[in-house]
Amino acid sequence: MVAGAIGRSAAAFEVDEVVVYEDRAGTGEAEVTQATAFLARVLDYLETPPALRRTLFPSHPHLKLVSMISPLDATMPHHVGGTSAGFSEGVVAMAGSGSAMVDVGTGSKIEVKCEGDVKVGARVTVRVGKMGSEVAGFHAPRSEKGLYWGWATRVAKGLAGIFTGCPFPDGYDCTIGVMGEGGAAADLGVGACKHVLLVLGGADGLEGSLERDPLLEAEHPRHLFDHLMRAVPGGAGRANPDEECWAALGALSQVL
Repeated sequence: MVAGAIGRSAAAFEVDEVVVYEDRAGTGEAEVTQATAFLARVLDYLETPPALRRTLFPSHPHLKLVSMISPLDATMPHHVGGTSAGFSEGVVAMAGSGSAMVDVGTGSKIEVKCEGDVKVGARVTVRVGKMGSEVAGFHAPRSEKGLYWGWATRVAKGLAGIFTGCPFPDGYDCTIGVMGEGGAAADLGVGACKHVLLVLGGADGLEGSLERDPLLEAEHPRHLFDHLMRAVPGGAGRANPDEECWAALGALSQVL
């Protein structure tokens, strides 16, 4: 299953965000297709700690065969259960003013401090301390402890939505499009970056995805990205989507 392969790639190369974008004409106004919703839901499910899935994911046809996908526990610290380096994932069971009761999947609930409102049923990252626990941002384990904590799944309506929906305040400081005429990762000259965006095209490549997006005026992907990269330098033709994803991330990880 493609979703499983993408999930394993994201976990293995410690990807912070996976964007599933609608790749068809007229996406600026239409809702996403079932195929896009399916892929996004399965990826979101795979990233979620097993102990929290029953609470966060009601029965759905998209998840009917998800048990056939190999688990990602070995590369996802927050999947193991309990607390990892002072952090844990949980679901808000009760919420009040400045505090909440959070189910961390261990059969018990803990009280945590929180700034602002948190909704019952929401997933939260908890910073666990000897003097009490508190709700932390999803990226806190990475920024504070250097601990990979999974990815956030986002759906974008078209290629343009990938850029306009960026969740990082400073945006992406390096954007790379994967296509056959791109260069090798080692030759791109990519320096130290905080948020790198790597984009793969649909069945007919980034050229087709760009042509179908009415919100973009660029004539060629080279005008849209900082760099163009070939997933498999010297390879003949394009690889399968899951293979291309793994190859591209693997090549890029050697130069970042």
